[in-house]
Amino acid sequence: MLARCFLRKSLGLALVAWFVAGLAPPSIAANAPARAEIPVKRVLMPNGIARYTVDITVNGIGPIPALLDTGSTGLIVMAGVIEAKRFAKTGTFYDTFSSGEKMSGIMTQGRIGLGGLDTGVPIRFGSIQTVTCIAARPKCSAALLKPKDYAIAGDGIAGAGFKAILGIGLDHFFLPNPLVGAGANTWIVRLPQAGKSDGAIIINPTLADLDGFKRYPVSRESFHQLGAFRASVPGCLVSPATGLNLCGQVALDTGTPGVFAQVPDLPAAASVHAPQRYSLNLFEGAGRLEIPIEETWNTRRIVYFERTTKTTTAAINAGAAPYLSYLVFYDYRNNQVGLKPR
Repeated sequence: MLARCFLRKSLGLALVAWFVAGLAPPSIAANAPARAEIPVKRVLMPNGIARYTVDITVNGIGPIPALLDTGSTGLIVMAGVIEAKRFAKTGTFYDTFSSGEKMSGIMTQGRIGLGGLDTGVPIRFGSIQTVTCIAARPKCSAALLKPKDYAIAGDGIAGAGFKAILGIGLDHFFLPNPLVGAGANTWIVRLPQAGKSDGAIIINPTLADLDGFKRYPVSRESFHQLGAFRASVPGCLVSPATGLNLCGQVALDTGTPGVFAQVPDLPAAASVHAPQRYSLNLFEGAGRLEIPIEETWNTRRIVYFERTTKTTTAAINAGAAPYLSYLVFYDYRNNQVGLKPR
């Protein structure tokens, strides 16, 4: 019998509903590999937005460039990349993204390869069969493009985007994390900065790799969250120019190119004629980590706000920005994230 569950998933900003069968927490491989690095590539999209990808394989098919998304958990692949008839259907799902796209498809399973690692046994993943628009946003990217021209995170540009999403968040249910299936207990995300090719996911990092990290235990409140906010930490988004001092839970999310805050009341608008400087301050006791963010005509708009009546505190998705200033550590078993200046 199919069970219905709701969770948050990013790629931008998404509310996702999954319909899946027979779900259980994924197990960590008994023979976990020693330290390994999975390459991460920086891809500059036609509209100037940077996205980050990892090459994957499914039952040896590939390599398939997949959008790296720390704001979700599990692998989703668009139809046509793999032959659906070669994979047994185990359920169905749909994803509804805040950009307006609704992705529907089947649940199946296969052996997932990531760099030189492999899950060893088949694990669940989603195969997208159709992409449509929700009623509230009938002119989403899917409506603007022919199906053959649409791809994930393509921002409505024909031929742009990706055929898969690799979610490596800390969720323990629903779609399993392929890193955990491949034997990872902990990992570090090092996004490639502009002009560099040193991006990697460091699997089972050594003590030397972990030296200098400030760790944040995931709050018990976050245990009830899924997607990006499952591994969120307390912090504030501030801007001296407008007097903004917005505090709440902060999610780190490689699948989101900007900073997106859901707030009970919209802040005062900043001048569009001058650079807007923000600071994202992450707190742990008396300590503070500060991440500068600046909007200019060259960078375009980076920080977005949306009013919501569902919460009395801010929910801040910091997107990929923190990864460009910090290495980010994930501890699957102990529910921790950590940051270290680059």
